[in-house]
Amino acid sequence: MLTRLLIIVAALLNGRGPTADTIFAILVEAILEAEDSGCMTEMARGGKFFFDALDPRWSAKSIGMERTPLKHKARIPPLIRLNLGFFESFASRARSSDFRRLFRVSREVFVQVVSGIEPVWESVTSVSRGRTASTRPGPRERVCTPSEGLAIFLMFNSNYGVSYELLSLLFDISISSVCRYLSLVMRLMTERFRGEISWPTQEERSVLQNIGCIMTRGFLPGTIGFVDGTHFRIWKPKVSPDAYYNGRLHHHSFIAQVVVGTNRRILCARIGDPGLRHDSACFRDMDLYTSPRRYFSPGQYLLADSAYERTSTCQTVTKRGRGGESPLQHELKRTRVLIEHCFGIWKSCWRRLLGKVLFSDSDAVRYVHSLAIIYNLSLN
Repeated sequence: MLTRLLIIVAALLNGRGPTADTIFAILVEAILEAEDSGCMTEMARGGKFFFDALDPRWSAKSIGMERTPLKHKARIPPLIRLNLGFFESFASRARSSDFRRLFRVSREVFVQVVSGIEPVWESVTSVSRGRTASTRPGPRERVCTPSEGLAIFLMFNSNYGVSYELLSLLFDISISSVCRYLSLVMRLMTERFRGEISWPTQEERSVLQNIGCIMTRGFLPGTIGFVDGTHFRIWKPKVSPDAYYNGRLHHHSFIAQVVVGTNRRILCARIGDPGLRHDSACFRDMDLYTSPRRYFSPGQYLLADSAYERTSTCQTVTKRGRGGESPLQHELKRTRVLIEHCFGIWKSCWRRLLGKVLFSDSDAVRYVHSLAIIYNLSLN
């Protein structure tokens, strides 16, 4: 499907191709079906592509093109670089289900994020462009709108197959501009929406406690949330690489120690601890452990697995003895799995989190933090 798109665009430039509506329809179909067809995945891996026509009416021979492979890490030829107005066309025509399928958020959440970053967008984009815009002006150096910048960020993280080259083609910007907008959007997300991940107030904790009492069927009436850690793969760091190597997972990673409420929202997240550390050690460094009175009302606690230390604000699962497990432990295990479901939804929605984080150092922590913010916004 992606190959057909490239051929039709080339035919349009030669003056004998289909209309823009046909190109738009094929483009959207190619993106929505990329994961099933595998075209984008091969493109992201730098595989070889031939301009093969899936439709004989638009064959490479009929439009006078050679069967030339795109070599590893080669840029898209200038012949098929064309501003299709992708986002404007898709945002105005797509159904709500298709919009959510491509960007992984609803229109309402998309508009909310755009309204949050739009007031400072012009100032930060003019600074981030630097000398490039003034010394080399041209159509490839145009400034994306806040909606386009957010669309680039969401599309890139929603699927492995959406590569830098594809985003460069869709939004008519250079590959370096794609990287710049990715860093810019995640920085604005963590600055403008910092309050989306915050500890609940006393009234909000009472609501969470009521939900937890219903979830545990009255066995654990003080439950307000769950705590656990999850790993994110990273490239081998230059500083202290051994501290980030996890022998159980056999790769370098850092840990995100996350507290999820009974309403499935992320209430607190400590991101960036080396992958060699234990979950319990990371939790002991959090203020929730050192100053529990500031964050818990009497009788409130979190549920955790057996790796954590049992305290008055943290109820843990105990290993089954010879006498079997009690109904209390059974309910604790059954309910605590909700945080594992939240981790699965979080990483499945933003599939880049399943692989290695492409950013390094503080940008990697900010990257995971920004996707956690979007996860909470989606629950609203």
